[in-house]
Amino acid sequence: MSASKYLKASKKTISLLDQKGLTISQLKQIQSHLTVTATLKDPYAAAKIISLYAHSNAKSSLFYAERLFICLQNKSTFIWNTMMQASVEKNQPITAFSLYKHMLESNYLPNNFTFSFVIRACIDVFNLEMGLCFHGQIVKFGWESYDFVQNGLIHLYANCGFMDLSRKMFDISTKRDVFTWTCLISGYLKFGQVLIARELFDRMPEKNPVSWGAMIAGYVQIGFFKEALEVFYDMQVSGVRLNHASIVGALTACAFLGALDQGRWIHAYVKRHRYSKTGCYKPNCRDSCFSIDFLA
Repeated sequence: MSASKYLKASKKTISLLDQKGLTISQLKQIQSHLTVTATLKDPYAAAKIISLYAHSNAKSSLFYAERLFICLQNKSTFIWNTMMQASVEKNQPITAFSLYKHMLESNYLPNNFTFSFVIRACIDVFNLEMGLCFHGQIVKFGWESYDFVQNGLIHLYANCGFMDLSRKMFDISTKRDVFTWTCLISGYLKFGQVLIARELFDRMPEKNPVSWGAMIAGYVQIGFFKEALEVFYDMQVSGVRLNHASIVGALTACAFLGALDQGRWIHAYVKRHRYSKTGCYKPNCRDSCFSIDFLA
């Protein structure tokens, strides 16, 4: 619809939507004002308010976004994407799939952001078949070369155990980041291909706490406790701050190896650095020093 067929919201109203921390009640008041002034059809204003509803943590916020979205005549790809993203973030992947279907039926073209959201939905429901269908759509619409679309596909295939496909996407990726490497490594570890995982980990040009933690946790999950502790020590030497996954993984390794001294040191480290919500951990060990409580 052209700009002449709807009234634009005033700058003052738009500035209200730019405020941080708006409550659902305040958003409903602004929406009422837009309705009364016949400016709710302004795609920009509507997109702003739908986005604020959709990403709010308040109860029923997605319901309000959906209700406004359904009534909106002047939708845009941005608004469709906003609804898909919110659906995925609020653990409603099936809704995201439905939105994608209706988006195409309404003659709106998906973009790279669209596919990043529906691929995340596929990962959430562990649906490789649907992921392959979306991959075909990604190629059809020309979005396969975009980094976060590639990362999503690498994560999907690795999560489902199709490591050849995951590695193929990794090899053609031109913008690999820490997330790209970590997804592939985690997949190899999850399905027992330890040597390949370690070779990739050692080749990583940059590591962060998440990648270190993933390697430690991966070793622990397959029973390589000694190797998990070796990576944990390397992580300390590298100067990277320990995180939840690395600490819990190292404590688990200590418990299974009976390494009481190392377990006490890690527990002391947690207390010293006052980690919050590190997790409750009570391994089957006669020495209770391994127990980690939620630390304030």
